[in-house]
Amino acid sequence: MIADHKMARRMMNASLCAYHIHHQEDPSDAGTEVLRQVDNGDGCIYDVDAKVQAEVGFVEGPDTYVPAFVCSGEDHINGCLVGLTEDGYAVVAVRGTLPPTLGHHNVMEWVKDWVNDAHMRPLKWVMGKAHLGHAERGFAEAAQELWPWIEAQLGAILDRAPKGVLITGHSKGGAMTYLLAALVHQTWPELEGKIEVYAYAPAVSVDEAFAKGYRASGLDAKTYRFQHENDLVPFLPNWTKASIWHAVSFSGFLHEAEWLALSAFVGARTGAGYWAPGHMIFFDSNYRHVDDPNPVDRALAAVAEALKAGEFKKVGEAHSARESYLPCFEPVSD
Repeated sequence: MIADHKMARRMMNASLCAYHIHHQEDPSDAGTEVLRQVDNGDGCIYDVDAKVQAEVGFVEGPDTYVPAFVCSGEDHINGCLVGLTEDGYAVVAVRGTLPPTLGHHNVMEWVKDWVNDAHMRPLKWVMGKAHLGHAERGFAEAAQELWPWIEAQLGAILDRAPKGVLITGHSKGGAMTYLLAALVHQTWPELEGKIEVYAYAPAVSVDEAFAKGYRASGLDAKTYRFQHENDLVPFLPNWTKASIWHAVSFSGFLHEAEWLALSAFVGARTGAGYWAPGHMIFFDSNYRHVDDPNPVDRALAAVAEALKAGEFKKVGEAHSARESYLPCFEPVSD
């Protein structure tokens, strides 16, 4: 299934906007394209990139409009914005995290940093009195921490968003979209059929029980996850149906031993592993959509081959929101 290309581009840019949220103590990720900076009064800064923000289609131009934004949590690790579009949507964009630096292009160093930073153990996902499966602890706790703020912001603008809610994010932000969609669905049942999810390079974050409930709720039908060829992160920490840990075997003894040790470590922490809700949309390394009946198998094979070939820089760069995902959504004519 192919999502609307124009909307996918808009939400990709919304995800980039979320990367422009940072605490005043932290550096900006907006580069040199900052039109102005806005402080939310709590030490959180939003760098307005005129081009990126204009692509989203907010109710006003970047010269005058700034979506509501927040950064919170230990070390200000969680970031999110909520805004209103001119065509009647409320947008929730969750900030992601960049992958660890590929030290000397050493994939073991990269993956070890990633899994050690992730709180991989499953956490019960409870809404009201219902236990709806499990979510990866780090993503679940981040979503729960942001939710009261998101709920308040959405509540203030939903009467001006007749078309519904768009939830988006890249990487960590993408992994959190499903959790936030479930919370929005529960809180505003009148939004049935009006919640859309656009997840770019999301790590896997929910278990089979959550995925089944998500599908039964109808959210799965309008959930799109986008994956770029050679991107490793969508297979982490442990995708039950597409395990990168089983797909790679290095020829060198030390790398093989390290990989097996990491596999055992991740397996012990994630148990049965995690699932990926929604419709997968796959792009090759030339940013072209691939209409493949088995995109998961193709994506897994590509990453495994790149790792085995030692193309670690390629694997790291494939995860970039600006350099690898945004080019997949070039403007199209009407």
